[in-house]
Amino acid sequence: MFVSDLTPNTEVSIEASNKDAKVNLKTTVANITDPADVEKINSIKKENKSLKFVVLDAIREQDLLINFNAEGVTNSLVLIKDEKPQIWRGVAIKNIKLPVYGSVHIIVSKKEAVSYNRRQNFRVFVGAEGLVRRTEMDEPKPVSVKDISEGGVAFITRGTEQYQKGDVLYLNFIAGSGGTNFNLSVVVIRKETLPDGRTLYGCRLKNRSEVVAKYINQKQHEQMKGSK
Repeated sequence: MFVSDLTPNTEVSIEASNKDAKVNLKTTVANITDPADVEKINSIKKENKSLKFVVLDAIREQDLLINFNAEGVTNSLVLIKDEKPQIWRGVAIKNIKLPVYGSVHIIVSKKEAVSYNRRQNFRVFVGAEGLVRRTEMDEPKPVSVKDISEGGVAFITRGTEQYQKGDVLYLNFIAGSGGTNFNLSVVVIRKETLPDGRTLYGCRLKNRSEVVAKYINQKQHEQMKGSK
């Protein structure tokens, strides 16, 4: 699948990374219908007949169009199709302004998409106290939340309560300077006894969380800024 095969209104994200950080910014394939805009796009195709590209809605920060061409930054385009991530690595990104539609990003890539490994999810250290329970009616048990990604979370238990692989748990904690409140349903997939006798549990999120996704993107962006 080439980027030119993407259809209007398809949700995608641009993954921008350097040696120190990575950020994912969501957008959609632009739905260009005005004749003046269509003519502009067609003129680009005629000038570059072999060019494979797609037009995306502009991504802005504080009303300013983001420039993805900073030195040392590598850009990729990510598509989630049938819950399977596909990625075009090393894409070129150009900013242009259409007569009616306005500013857009043009993504250029000669390559076909390849499967994307979700285990590469960006992880954020949390270091917050939390509560976990087996059901919403159970008495909560205190835990220490170690880290979190869009795909999962890890926490450490201090008591005698034991959980097994496949257990569904409810985890609540507050993290970040803004006091983001997380109420997550998770599934235990890994269990490890630490040298001090505590137990570390690795879990996947049972359902995708917009709160987690927003938090991760915020942290990625902060790291990207800090590394410049």
